[in-house]
Amino acid sequence: MKSGPYTVTVTVTSSTNTLGTPASNPITITITNPLMDFTINGPETVEVGSRIDLTLSDFQPEGADAYLISWDFEGQGSAFATLAPAAGNSDHTKYTLTGVDATDEVIVTVTAGGVTKTKKVRIDPLKLTGLTFSGADVEITVGEKKDLNRLLWLTPRAIENDSKLYKQILDSLEWHSETKATADFNKQINVNNRGVIHGFQNGTTLVTVTYNSESKDPNHLPIEATLLVKVKARDNNDRY
Repeated sequence: MKSGPYTVTVTVTSSTNTLGTPASNPITITITNPLMDFTINGPETVEVGSRIDLTLSDFQPEGADAYLISWDFEGQGSAFATLAPAAGNSDHTKYTLTGVDATDEVIVTVTAGGVTKTKKVRIDPLKLTGLTFSGADVEITVGEKKDLNRLLWLTPRAIENDSKLYKQILDSLEWHSETKATADFNKQINVNNRGVIHGFQNGTTLVTVTYNSESKDPNHLPIEATLLVKVKARDNNDRY
């Protein structure tokens, strides 16, 4: 039965009714069909800088009365994540959560038709998972130096948006040249020359960059990337 007002007529026939006409009385009643339940679906973790979609489903009963849907965080959740309607969704059944700062959990609350449901999501800190050079090789001349940090891509790329973490990772990288006589890095490493290679003589050398955040764990595998550095002789017309 659909929601709405209905008129019910009650008729009573009595032997004491001397007129012999039944007595009738109409009564109006209103039938409602409120929303009773729904489900919040989506991942339970997200990294800082990444996004997940949360969707609503299993609305019960089917054909429930019209209702409004609102999304929010409990407590200080908005300090650690943001919520916004998902692209292309107009009925508020799908929202996008973006991690802002690491925390054990934020609690998302969704209210629809008087029913409130919650979902816990953990915001994980960004972690480096890969290193890649933008090309397979690079060429420099004898006497030239080149900052290889500029050719290095970090995965996930969102790390580059976190200036503190980005600098921390760059400052922790270990650089190694296989043929040091051809090209090598400074012996005394500081924040200004880490990753800067110098060309010494004509030839090639394989450069390996390593990030080892958990060096004390024997089961931990460091993250590495390699790049072939070609050093060419300086043209006789070149001047230092």
